[in-house]
Amino acid sequence: MKPIEWLTGDVADEIIFHEAGHFVMGMLLGIEEAGIQFFRAGSCDSARSHYTAEANDQPRRIQRSLAGMYSQALTCPSSIDDELRSLILKGALFEREEDLKGTAVIQRRLKEHGFLGDTIIAMDLAAEISPKPEDILRVLRRCHSYVCDAFEPTRVAHIVRGVHQDIRLWLEEDDDWLAFDVRMLFYSIPRATKTFRKLV
Repeated sequence: MKPIEWLTGDVADEIIFHEAGHFVMGMLLGIEEAGIQFFRAGSCDSARSHYTAEANDQPRRIQRSLAGMYSQALTCPSSIDDELRSLILKGALFEREEDLKGTAVIQRRLKEHGFLGDTIIAMDLAAEISPKPEDILRVLRRCHSYVCDAFEPTRVAHIVRGVHQDIRLWLEEDDDWLAFDVRMLFYSIPRATKTFRKLV
């Protein structure tokens, strides 16, 4: 059985690019990655990139959280409305204290595109550094700017596209283990790491 058959449905390119963005940024930051999990059609999530969190490492984890949407905005422009995509690519998501509130227009738009979970993680991590709204904004802007700068060189976009290509190959490869009662499907960290190292 192939992974794509186990999933009972295709995986959209923007989802793969989004999760690959998390993974690649994590690897570049030296975070201990744990593979990309894919879920069957009809599940609440389509995919999720896992990692091992370290205490007192909020900035790197924020950068990793924001990298998924940046990767998607860069590689799948039609999957995000133009205005929101522009804010993501310019590092301008967090401009005012009002933007941190759940009722903010920007929060609603992030939710509509499936980015709210990553945003909440980033905001919560920033609040661990300092609970003051002005400090949270400063941390988020700095981390978002770091992601923009990191993806600017073609090398990083090249790595993300290479990981996306390998995931597409993996989805179509036969895997005897999938004939058993497999409850979770992972693009494994050994394979992901091997692919990453070939591309760096």
